[in-house]
Amino acid sequence: MSTLGEWLDHPVGSRVLKSRLRDAGGFTSGGSPALLALARGIPLAKFSTFGIGLSGDVVDELVTAVESETS
Repeated sequence: MSTLGEWLDHPVGSRVLKSRLRDAGGFTSGGSPALLALARGIPLAKFSTFGIGLSGDVVDELVTAVESETS
């Protein structure tokens, strides 16, 4: 239930998340700063309904990838 902001602020989580989204053709940087500020407070798992490539399975894969790189 970590937020998008927590993922983006984490050195490994940010890299893994951005890479996955870029590969999936989903959410990219840019856009409205106000919208990004709002989105930063949303738990990553909640983005599964946004159609940007973040299904529950993908979030689980991201968590596993970060855990394997930080342990």
